[in-house]
Amino acid sequence: FFDACNDFGDSEVNVKMAKLLVQAQTMIENRQCLDLENIVELIEEVMLIPLIQGTLYFAAQIEGEDSDSSNGDIGAAYVLANSVLPYIDMVDKNAATIISDNTQFQVDTNHVKDGTSAVVKAFSRALAEIDNFDCDLVGELDDYGPVCEDEGDESDADDVKDVKDVSEYTSDYFVNIYEPKLDTSEQLKIALDIRDIISSTSISDARSIYSDGENSR
Repeated sequence: FFDACNDFGDSEVNVKMAKLLVQAQTMIENRQCLDLENIVELIEEVMLIPLIQGTLYFAAQIEGEDSDSSNGDIGAAYVLANSVLPYIDMVDKNAATIISDNTQFQVDTNHVKDGTSAVVKAFSRALAEIDNFDCDLVGELDDYGPVCEDEGDESDADDVKDVKDVSEYTSDYFVNIYEPKLDTSEQLKIALDIRDIISSTSISDARSIYSDGENSR
């Protein structure tokens, strides 16, 4: 949906993240603490990209939905937007307000009332304020064009010395050498519960899922 894959069909975001993780691992082993701080900041910024893409994708899916709609995508847009809004608010409060107003649960108006294009422009304006943010990785949303008008700056991660260049490797390589230490399966199950609460056909069913869990326990 965002036309942000490399020639191998791998997401540019995934390749970038894998590269940064390998660089961070090397720095830890070499006790390059100061350089590691910079890499951690870059990792944090790259982690924002799927949240931004998800917010935009689901905003486009629910644009025009009635306020009483039970479409589960409404909950997805709300959760993803709120996960990234604190970062947006730090650089552009007006942009954060636009994104929030269009992705919150609506009571008396259709969802994404200002249109997806307004949300895209809000993100574009805010991301331009983040130093060295590689906006090219966000890509472009179908029918709405590039999320960022200007080409993103090259990341500082490429300037770190004494680190193996892994930019040409595909995601399969990183899957074999990197193993996550955190298990987020329970958080995923809670997210599925939220989806089921939104799509419930009765108040009693929604309350039951909220109290006892459907996917989570």
